[in-house]
Amino acid sequence: MRLVTSTAMRALEAASGRAGVPPGRLLEHAGLAIARSAERLTGGARGRTVLALIGKGNNGADALVACSHLARSCGWGVRLCLTQSRAGDPHLAWINDPDLTGLVEVALADDPEIIPNRLADWLGASDMVLDGLLGIGASGLARGAVRAILEVCDRFRAQAGQFRIAIDVPSGVDADTGAADPVAFQATHTFATGPAKVGTVIGDGAAKAGRVVELEIGIPGGVLLELGRTFADDGGTWRAMPAQVAHLLPARPDRSHKGTFGRVLILGGSGRYPGAPVLAGLGAIGAGGGLVTIASAGKSVGVVPPVEAVVLPLADDGTPSGVLTATHIADVLACVERCRGMVIGPGLGTDQATVTAVRELLARIGTHERPLTVVVDADALNAISPVAPDRWPIYSGPASSGAGRGCSFVFTPHVAEMARLTGLTVETVVRDPVGIARESAMRWGVVVVLKGSPSVVASPSGTVAVGAYANAVLATAGSGDVLAGVVASLAAQGASPWESAVAGMTLHALAGEAWRAQHGSAGLRASDLSAWLPVARRMLDR
Repeated sequence: MRLVTSTAMRALEAASGRAGVPPGRLLEHAGLAIARSAERLTGGARGRTVLALIGKGNNGADALVACSHLARSCGWGVRLCLTQSRAGDPHLAWINDPDLTGLVEVALADDPEIIPNRLADWLGASDMVLDGLLGIGASGLARGAVRAILEVCDRFRAQAGQFRIAIDVPSGVDADTGAADPVAFQATHTFATGPAKVGTVIGDGAAKAGRVVELEIGIPGGVLLELGRTFADDGGTWRAMPAQVAHLLPARPDRSHKGTFGRVLILGGSGRYPGAPVLAGLGAIGAGGGLVTIASAGKSVGVVPPVEAVVLPLADDGTPSGVLTATHIADVLACVERCRGMVIGPGLGTDQATVTAVRELLARIGTHERPLTVVVDADALNAISPVAPDRWPIYSGPASSGAGRGCSFVFTPHVAEMARLTGLTVETVVRDPVGIARESAMRWGVVVVLKGSPSVVASPSGTVAVGAYANAVLATAGSGDVLAGVVASLAAQGASPWESAVAGMTLHALAGEAWRAQHGSAGLRASDLSAWLPVARRMLDR
């Protein structure tokens, strides 16, 4: 699903005008599409009642056009709550039609009798509530009559069987970032007029938007073609829907051997965290890697690597805590020579000797001439985060895709790690994950997987893919280690760093969805997640 920002949507509308479809015609098409979708949602039943919340902008006009169709064509009763008078508005002229006598009621929000009493009654007695208060240009907290209406809606939530429909974006939600006013409109569905807006699938906006449905509003095909409708690393913003992501998976020909599906090296673990690289190894195996090696200086106590993996115990250099040091680099590099995918970081710890070793290792791996994708995760990210990006051992300049070098990098931070890498606060990262992931990927020249609910993948070319799922079962220790192994495994099988990250994010999320369908929303152990990866791949292939 292609996503657009408010700026991109305005550019689409302007391009449509140049192609012969002026804004007024788009608005009429949008209103009709909203009415038809509302009718389908209710099973085509006649005699329903819709309450439309009408602001001063185009979303209010969309709602008015939709209500005129519902009243005239479907016999619906219409109640209009306007934030201000729209006297002279041609989109409101239909309410004077004598054939609609008794079907339409209109009230202004500045009437003290309206809020909260009559509005509360209307909310309780309507089959559908249509939110046309604010559009894609609104940001920050709602004010005045809009806020008063939203506060009443927030107090009187949707009853069973009632549909609450937001047009384009729920009022009170930022269309670009998903930041939401505490009293933002809570929708069961959001009808996107044209491409869906970024803020309806990310952050608090995703929870407020409910199910997002894209509507055809008459944007010329040539304009949409220029926007791009096929999922690709093209500098745009996408929602990573399974049907679109499936083609990113590496092929699995039957006439194959383990070498066909690549070698993966997992470097991680320490005396304190011996299990983390094992979880990454399970992820790599579950995602289809041909041969997985787990290298660790950690002393495994009660942690058994998967029997299918090759174990490379790094030589004991006398460090009592069992941590990676510079003395292990030669052994690691010798193993790297045979691999196409690598994970570095899970459970390495933050011992100063390890930090030094990680930085040296990344610098030397970065000169690798054979195709290699390195997933930099967890403590490997922590090892470089105190250093300015232009001094990172892997730094290759802004917006570098890795072309011209054999080695490419994928960073997989959670929000706190991303805050450390960027020097921002956690709150800032949470407020705008799409923008920060995009800017960082372009600046650093790496693919970024910003883990969250949902996760976000950004490429050095500026493309962003927002995950299609948010699942509480994945909020468990070790889940990110499994994801790192999945991404490296897909790279070893031949996918590009961008393809590996997007497909890996989606496989990981689908495995969580499959587990939840069987077991519920709590209790998943990360060590069990890898067993659901083949199920997820089958779901994705379908």
